[in-house]
Amino acid sequence: MREVAGKLVYDSLPEVVHPSHTAVVVVDMQNDYCHPEGVTATSGKDTSLLNQIIPPQARLLDAARKAGVKVIYLKNTVAPDLSTYGGGWLYSNLRNRPAGLDGLPLRRTVDGAFGHDIVQALTPEPREHVVRKNRPSGFMHTNLDLLLRAHGVNSIVVTGCVTEGCVLATARDGTFLDYYVTVVRDCVGSANPSLHDAALAIMAASYDMPAAEELAALWAEVPAST
Repeated sequence: MREVAGKLVYDSLPEVVHPSHTAVVVVDMQNDYCHPEGVTATSGKDTSLLNQIIPPQARLLDAARKAGVKVIYLKNTVAPDLSTYGGGWLYSNLRNRPAGLDGLPLRRTVDGAFGHDIVQALTPEPREHVVRKNRPSGFMHTNLDLLLRAHGVNSIVVTGCVTEGCVLATARDGTFLDYYVTVVRDCVGSANPSLHDAALAIMAASYDMPAAEELAALWAEVPAST
């Protein structure tokens, strides 16, 4: 650690992601984003990049659990009657979706539907928290901040989708709330490669962006009792 403006600040990635104070936040790895029968795929979008990030996430979560790193899931949640959308949010969502109010994209991750579920390969373990959210950021009007602080977490490792949307929003809000933020570069994805790349470039200016294997190796080196 080093002292900056009278405060002690972590000074390396191993310090930032130490299991004693770190949680992995898995953002919106839900069927509607990733599954071939989900809304993203059935709307005609390419979900290959979203599916490519599932195996490294599974390996990362396995390493995290073995090291005692907490794992928290986020689930984007839309009410069946779309009442979770306000006017401004509808306007924003409809700008690039000419299908209109009843178009599939607005009904992505509807509460209780198949598309709302976490993909099977990344199923949460029984004691892991799943936080429902109605906006891109996992921190907006949810109990995520409370859960992290209640468990002594001051550092989050962000994975999931989509890179330019909920991942970016959650990472930035985490920083604004004074968490240390790490984004795992091979564990975030999007159906829009150009926006994915742009979001990675934006986040690289502020965050460590290791690959999953690098983090897993760091956690494997930490004695289980620490």
